[in-house]
Amino acid sequence: MTQPPAPWLLPVKIRTGCSFAVEVPEALCAEGGLLFGGWTMALAIEAAQSWSGLTVRALSAQFLAPVTIGDRLEVVLTSSREGRRVSHGIMHAAVGGVPAFAAQVVLGSRASGDGPSGPATAPGTAARPAWQLPPPAPPPEDCPPRTYRNRIPGSVADTIDVRLASPEPEPGVGAGGHSLLWARVLAGGSAPARLGVLSDHVPYLIVRSLPGVRHATSVSADLRVTGDPAGDWVLLDVELAAADDDFCVGRVRQWSQAGDLVALSDQTVSLRYIGQSSA
Repeated sequence: MTQPPAPWLLPVKIRTGCSFAVEVPEALCAEGGLLFGGWTMALAIEAAQSWSGLTVRALSAQFLAPVTIGDRLEVVLTSSREGRRVSHGIMHAAVGGVPAFAAQVVLGSRASGDGPSGPATAPGTAARPAWQLPPPAPPPEDCPPRTYRNRIPGSVADTIDVRLASPEPEPGVGAGGHSLLWARVLAGGSAPARLGVLSDHVPYLIVRSLPGVRHATSVSADLRVTGDPAGDWVLLDVELAAADDDFCVGRVRQWSQAGDLVALSDQTVSLRYIGQSSA
Protein backbone atom coordinates (compact mmCIF):
# COMPACT_ATOMS: atom_id res chain seq x y z
CA MET A 1 0.00 0.00 0.00
CA THR A 2 1.27 3.45 -0.88
CA GLN A 3 1.86 5.49 2.26
CA PRO A 4 1.04 9.22 2.19
CA PRO A 5 3.74 11.55 3.53
CA ALA A 6 1.26 12.65 6.20
CA PRO A 7 2.28 10.25 8.99
CA TRP A 8 -0.47 7.65 9.22
CA LEU A 9 1.76 4.71 10.07
CA LEU A 10 -0.31 1.74 8.86
CA PRO A 11 0.88 -1.89 8.65
CA VAL A 12 1.91 -3.08 5.21
CA LYS A 13 -1.00 -5.53 5.22
CA ILE A 14 -4.06 -5.36 7.47
CA ARG A 15 -5.92 -8.58 8.19
CA THR A 16 -9.48 -8.90 9.42
CA GLY A 17 -9.78 -8.72 13.18
CA CYS A 18 -6.31 -7.25 13.62
CA SER A 19 -5.69 -4.10 15.58
CA PHE A 20 -3.18 -1.36 14.98
CA ALA A 21 -2.43 2.02 16.50
CA VAL A 22 -1.54 5.42 15.12
CA GLU A 23 -0.29 8.50 16.92
CA VAL A 24 -2.20 11.64 15.96
CA PRO A 25 0.24 14.26 14.60
CA GLU A 26 -0.28 18.01 14.58
CA ALA A 27 -0.11 17.99 10.77
CA LEU A 28 -3.53 16.31 10.58
CA CYS A 29 -5.26 18.45 13.21
CA ALA A 30 -7.40 21.55 12.77
CA GLU A 31 -8.26 24.48 15.01
CA GLY A 32 -8.13 23.56 18.70
CA GLY A 33 -5.80 20.64 18.05
CA LEU A 34 -8.67 18.37 16.96
CA LEU A 35 -8.08 15.63 14.40
CA PHE A 36 -9.57 16.73 11.06
CA GLY A 37 -12.51 14.47 10.21
CA GLY A 38 -11.45 14.17 6.57
CA TRP A 39 -8.12 12.67 7.59
CA THR A 40 -9.92 10.24 9.91
CA MET A 41 -11.94 9.08 6.91
CA ALA A 42 -8.75 8.79 4.86
CA LEU A 43 -7.25 6.52 7.53
CA ALA A 44 -10.34 4.29 7.40
CA ILE A 45 -10.20 4.19 3.60
CA GLU A 46 -6.50 3.31 3.38
CA ALA A 47 -6.83 0.62 6.08
CA ALA A 48 -9.87 -0.96 4.41
CA GLN A 49 -8.17 -1.01 1.01
CA SER A 50 -5.05 -2.58 2.50
CA TRP A 51 -7.22 -5.30 4.07
CA SER A 52 -9.35 -6.12 1.02
CA GLY A 53 -7.19 -5.29 -1.98
CA LEU A 54 -10.27 -3.56 -3.43
CA THR A 55 -11.21 0.12 -3.76
CA VAL A 56 -13.50 1.91 -1.32
CA ARG A 57 -16.80 2.79 -2.98
CA ALA A 58 -18.81 3.88 0.10
CA LEU A 59 -17.98 4.86 3.66
CA SER A 60 -20.36 5.70 6.50
CA ALA A 61 -18.60 7.22 9.52
CA GLN A 62 -19.61 8.18 13.06
CA PHE A 63 -17.44 10.61 15.03
CA LEU A 64 -18.06 9.57 18.64
CA ALA A 65 -15.58 11.64 20.66
CA PRO A 66 -12.90 14.29 20.03
CA VAL A 67 -9.43 13.07 19.07
CA THR A 68 -6.55 15.47 19.71
CA ILE A 69 -2.85 15.93 18.97
CA GLY A 70 -0.75 13.16 20.50
CA ASP A 71 -3.64 10.77 21.14
CA ARG A 72 -2.99 7.09 20.44
CA LEU A 73 -5.81 5.87 18.23
CA GLU A 74 -6.36 2.11 18.60
CA VAL A 75 -8.12 0.73 15.51
CA VAL A 76 -9.77 -2.64 14.86
CA LEU A 77 -11.14 -3.70 11.45
CA THR A 78 -13.47 -6.68 11.10
CA SER A 79 -15.04 -8.29 8.05
CA SER A 80 -18.78 -8.38 7.42
CA ARG A 81 -18.39 -10.03 4.01
CA GLU A 82 -15.41 -10.77 1.77
CA GLY A 83 -15.91 -11.31 -1.94
CA ARG A 84 -13.93 -11.11 -5.16
CA ARG A 85 -15.98 -8.15 -6.43
CA VAL A 86 -17.58 -6.65 -3.31
CA SER A 87 -16.48 -6.69 0.33
CA HIS A 88 -17.91 -5.09 3.47
CA GLY A 89 -16.02 -4.15 6.62
CA ILE A 90 -16.55 -2.48 9.98
CA MET A 91 -13.99 -0.35 11.77
CA HIS A 92 -13.86 0.84 15.38
CA ALA A 93 -11.30 3.18 16.92
CA ALA A 94 -10.78 4.23 20.52
CA VAL A 95 -8.49 6.43 22.59
CA GLY A 96 -7.66 5.07 26.03
CA GLY A 97 -10.55 2.64 25.78
CA VAL A 98 -13.06 5.40 24.96
CA PRO A 99 -14.80 4.89 21.58
CA ALA A 100 -13.84 7.71 19.23
CA PHE A 101 -14.73 6.64 15.70
CA ALA A 102 -16.73 3.94 13.92
CA ALA A 103 -17.25 3.25 10.23
CA GLN A 104 -18.85 0.86 7.80
CA VAL A 105 -17.17 0.50 4.44
CA VAL A 106 -18.09 -1.04 1.09
CA LEU A 107 -15.30 -1.98 -1.33
CA GLY A 108 -15.40 -3.01 -4.96
CA SER A 109 -13.62 -2.58 -8.25
CA ARG A 110 -11.80 0.62 -9.04
CA ALA A 111 -14.05 3.51 -10.08
CA SER A 112 -13.36 4.71 -13.62
CA GLY A 113 -12.32 8.25 -14.41
CA ASP A 114 -15.52 8.81 -16.37
CA GLY A 115 -17.88 8.99 -13.38
CA PRO A 116 -21.35 7.42 -13.34
CA SER A 117 -22.62 9.29 -16.39
CA GLY A 118 -19.79 8.52 -18.81
CA PRO A 119 -17.17 10.94 -20.10
CA ALA A 120 -17.87 14.67 -20.14
CA THR A 121 -17.98 14.58 -23.93
CA ALA A 122 -18.16 11.61 -26.27
CA PRO A 123 -17.81 11.78 -30.05
CA GLY A 124 -21.06 11.05 -31.84
CA THR A 125 -23.25 11.32 -28.72
CA ALA A 126 -25.62 13.99 -27.49
CA ALA A 127 -24.44 16.44 -24.87
CA ARG A 128 -25.16 15.66 -21.24
CA PRO A 129 -28.31 17.12 -19.71
CA ALA A 130 -27.68 20.11 -17.45
CA TRP A 131 -28.11 18.13 -14.22
CA GLN A 132 -25.13 15.92 -15.16
CA LEU A 133 -22.80 18.86 -15.66
CA PRO A 134 -20.55 20.51 -13.06
CA PRO A 135 -21.25 24.12 -12.07
CA PRO A 136 -19.23 26.69 -14.03
CA ALA A 137 -16.05 27.75 -12.26
CA PRO A 138 -12.82 29.56 -13.15
CA PRO A 139 -9.68 27.38 -13.27
CA PRO A 140 -7.99 26.79 -9.90
CA GLU A 141 -4.90 28.79 -10.84
CA ASP A 142 -7.12 31.89 -11.18
CA CYS A 143 -8.76 31.46 -7.76
CA PRO A 144 -7.59 32.99 -4.44
CA PRO A 145 -7.07 30.81 -1.35
CA ARG A 146 -9.90 30.29 1.14
CA THR A 147 -9.64 31.95 4.54
CA TYR A 148 -9.08 30.34 7.94
CA ARG A 149 -10.27 31.73 11.25
CA ASN A 150 -6.99 30.70 12.85
CA ARG A 151 -4.44 29.14 10.54
CA ILE A 152 -1.63 27.45 12.48
CA PRO A 153 1.61 26.62 10.64
CA GLY A 154 2.18 22.87 10.49
CA SER A 155 -1.51 22.04 10.95
CA VAL A 156 -4.00 20.39 8.59
CA ALA A 157 -4.22 23.56 6.49
CA ASP A 158 -0.74 22.75 5.20
CA THR A 159 -1.86 19.33 3.89
CA ILE A 160 -4.57 20.72 1.59
CA ASP A 161 -4.73 23.55 -0.92
CA VAL A 162 -8.22 25.07 -1.11
CA ARG A 163 -9.19 28.01 -3.33
CA LEU A 164 -12.33 30.07 -3.79
CA ALA A 165 -14.15 29.37 -7.06
CA SER A 166 -17.04 31.57 -5.86
CA PRO A 167 -17.10 34.51 -3.42
CA GLU A 168 -16.55 33.44 0.15
CA PRO A 169 -19.94 33.48 1.94
CA GLU A 170 -20.74 35.71 4.89
CA PRO A 171 -23.59 35.28 7.37
CA GLY A 172 -26.73 36.94 6.03
CA VAL A 173 -25.08 38.04 2.78
CA GLY A 174 -26.21 36.63 -0.56
CA ALA A 175 -26.50 32.87 -1.11
CA GLY A 176 -24.62 31.98 2.06
CA GLY A 177 -25.65 28.33 1.99
CA HIS A 178 -23.59 27.46 -1.08
CA SER A 179 -19.92 27.62 -2.06
CA LEU A 180 -17.63 26.43 -4.84
CA LEU A 181 -14.07 25.49 -3.94
CA TRP A 182 -11.16 24.06 -5.87
CA ALA A 183 -9.18 21.71 -3.62
CA ARG A 184 -6.28 19.28 -3.73
CA VAL A 185 -4.49 17.15 -1.13
CA LEU A 186 -0.79 17.91 -0.79
CA ALA A 187 0.07 14.86 1.35
CA GLY A 188 -0.52 12.05 -1.14
CA GLY A 189 -2.61 8.93 -0.61
CA SER A 190 -4.94 6.95 -2.84
CA ALA A 191 -7.66 8.68 -4.87
CA PRO A 192 -10.51 7.54 -2.55
CA ALA A 193 -8.55 8.67 0.51
CA ARG A 194 -7.99 12.11 -1.02
CA LEU A 195 -11.71 12.37 -1.80
CA GLY A 196 -12.40 11.48 1.83
CA VAL A 197 -10.11 14.27 3.05
CA LEU A 198 -11.71 16.87 0.77
CA SER A 199 -15.28 15.82 1.57
CA ASP A 200 -15.03 17.44 5.02
CA HIS A 201 -15.99 20.99 4.00
CA VAL A 202 -19.54 21.36 5.30
CA PRO A 203 -18.28 22.86 8.62
CA TYR A 204 -16.30 25.43 6.61
CA LEU A 205 -19.52 26.61 4.96
CA ILE A 206 -21.55 26.52 8.18
CA VAL A 207 -19.33 28.92 10.13
CA ARG A 208 -19.41 31.33 7.19
CA SER A 209 -23.15 31.10 6.63
CA LEU A 210 -24.94 30.75 9.98
CA PRO A 211 -24.69 33.80 12.28
CA GLY A 212 -23.21 33.24 15.72
CA VAL A 213 -21.84 29.72 15.19
CA ARG A 214 -18.64 29.24 17.20
CA HIS A 215 -18.00 25.55 16.52
CA ALA A 216 -19.32 23.20 13.82
CA THR A 217 -18.39 19.62 14.71
CA SER A 218 -19.13 16.67 12.43
CA VAL A 219 -20.94 13.80 14.16
CA SER A 220 -21.54 11.66 11.06
CA ALA A 221 -20.46 11.61 7.43
CA ASP A 222 -21.09 9.52 4.33
CA LEU A 223 -18.90 9.29 1.23
CA ARG A 224 -19.81 7.59 -2.05
CA VAL A 225 -17.01 7.29 -4.59
CA THR A 226 -18.36 7.40 -8.15
CA GLY A 227 -15.20 7.99 -10.18
CA ASP A 228 -11.49 8.66 -10.18
CA PRO A 229 -10.49 12.35 -10.43
CA ALA A 230 -7.39 11.34 -12.43
CA GLY A 231 -5.68 14.56 -11.36
CA ASP A 232 -4.86 16.70 -8.34
CA TRP A 233 -7.64 19.29 -8.41
CA VAL A 234 -11.26 18.59 -7.48
CA LEU A 235 -14.14 21.09 -7.62
CA LEU A 236 -16.16 21.00 -4.39
CA ASP A 237 -19.80 22.03 -4.76
CA VAL A 238 -20.79 22.55 -1.10
CA GLU A 239 -24.33 23.33 0.04
CA LEU A 240 -26.33 23.40 3.25
CA ALA A 241 -29.53 21.35 3.14
CA ALA A 242 -31.25 21.75 6.52
CA ALA A 243 -30.60 23.27 9.94
CA ASP A 244 -32.20 23.79 13.34
CA ASP A 245 -30.78 25.20 16.58
CA ASP A 246 -28.60 22.14 17.24
CA PHE A 247 -27.64 20.50 13.96
CA CYS A 248 -27.01 21.29 10.31
CA VAL A 249 -26.92 18.88 7.36
CA GLY A 250 -24.85 19.66 4.29
CA ARG A 251 -23.75 18.00 1.07
CA VAL A 252 -20.64 18.06 -1.11
CA ARG A 253 -20.40 17.03 -4.75
CA GLN A 254 -16.87 16.53 -6.03
CA TRP A 255 -16.10 17.04 -9.72
CA SER A 256 -12.90 16.29 -11.60
CA GLN A 257 -11.30 18.92 -13.81
CA ALA A 258 -12.61 16.91 -16.77
CA GLY A 259 -16.16 17.53 -15.57
CA ASP A 260 -16.90 14.07 -14.10
CA LEU A 261 -18.74 13.56 -10.83
CA VAL A 262 -16.26 11.56 -8.74
CA ALA A 263 -17.79 11.62 -5.25
CA LEU A 264 -20.93 12.51 -3.29
CA SER A 265 -20.89 13.13 0.45
CA ASP A 266 -23.02 14.50 3.25
CA GLN A 267 -22.38 15.46 6.86
CA THR A 268 -24.46 15.97 9.99
CA VAL A 269 -22.82 18.70 12.06
CA SER A 270 -23.39 19.67 15.69
CA LEU A 271 -23.63 23.43 16.23
CA ARG A 272 -22.38 25.46 19.18
CA TYR A 273 -22.96 29.19 19.32
CA ILE A 274 -20.96 32.09 20.74
CA GLY A 275 -21.76 32.39 24.44
CA GLN A 276 -23.30 28.91 24.61
CA SER A 277 -22.10 26.65 27.41
CA SER A 278 -20.08 23.60 26.40
CA ALA A 279 -21.97 21.43 28.91
